[in-house]
Amino acid sequence: MNAPDVKKQETLPALLNNHWRLMWMFWMQPISLRQELNTLGIALDASVVDAWQAGGLQWLYTVKLIETIGWFIIVLIFFPAINWINMTTNSLSVALSGAIAGALLITLGVALRGFTKGIAFVLPLSPIFGLLFCTVILDIEPASVPFSLAFFSTLGWGSVSAWNAESDDATEDTFAFIMLGITFGFLHGLFYSFFNGIITGVGLGFILGFIFISSGFGLPIYFFEIIFLAFSFRSNALHRSPIFWHNPSYIPLPFIGRQIFFCAEHQSDLARKAIQVCFNSPGQKYHGYWALAQLEAKQLTELAQKNQFANAVELEGNWFPKAEAAGPGTLLLRDVAK
Repeated sequence: MNAPDVKKQETLPALLNNHWRLMWMFWMQPISLRQELNTLGIALDASVVDAWQAGGLQWLYTVKLIETIGWFIIVLIFFPAINWINMTTNSLSVALSGAIAGALLITLGVALRGFTKGIAFVLPLSPIFGLLFCTVILDIEPASVPFSLAFFSTLGWGSVSAWNAESDDATEDTFAFIMLGITFGFLHGLFYSFFNGIITGVGLGFILGFIFISSGFGLPIYFFEIIFLAFSFRSNALHRSPIFWHNPSYIPLPFIGRQIFFCAEHQSDLARKAIQVCFNSPGQKYHGYWALAQLEAKQLTELAQKNQFANAVELEGNWFPKAEAAGPGTLLLRDVAK
């Protein structure tokens, strides 16, 4: 089967018209990416060979990933030559190179083997890959600490993103990822001990394991999310809340439930959308259930005050689920109304 003409993009879905948007959704909104790819009929576990044979949007999706890999390679090759900002020899420059190298490796795995299979394929190659970039491309010492920290932070983040992008159960099984991070750090510590000594190597491996796990759970941007949340809460702008642009969030954000509850009075559609987003986010599920329970209780109270007990018994209202899908708390309140 012939591959599609990638130049004719005017009729293509918006997701496949821009590979940078595709990358943003992979790193920040993998759950939304999974839903959108499923809607387009794109297989999440297809290899590059499978994509070529399938053609159509499946192949075009892979082409976008390959284009992104090319951009990453160009940036990595020419980044050390950028002298106009005087960053070629300091730690920030090396760390940025490590982050880009990690993103390149993750994207390479996803393009070649699909999401979770691709991650399983490239993670064992990561020490050799990192060593190659340190010594050949960047001309720095092997296992450079700034490079390694940024490199493995990106690998941890990308691993969780790929996990959430393919599996509906990824948000529940966090213990497996923690064990993966511990094993990952230990093995890489042993590898780096050949270059920096056993004590330094083991110490670095412990740090890398922690960085891998904490990055996967979103710790590097958590404090920025708190700042955005504070601004959105103060201005009553729920649509600017970080839950909408970072959906595999494992660390609970404060006051999300209250913000949804207050928003529901004037923007019920937005509040309902926020609750659904919380249900899809492992760290924010509690906030979604709390807000929904509060809204259901408030509506039952209002119906009782208006003596509309028949509506309460039948669960007729904006926030009530269908009777067969109602939780025990809602059913208990309904029984009280009876």
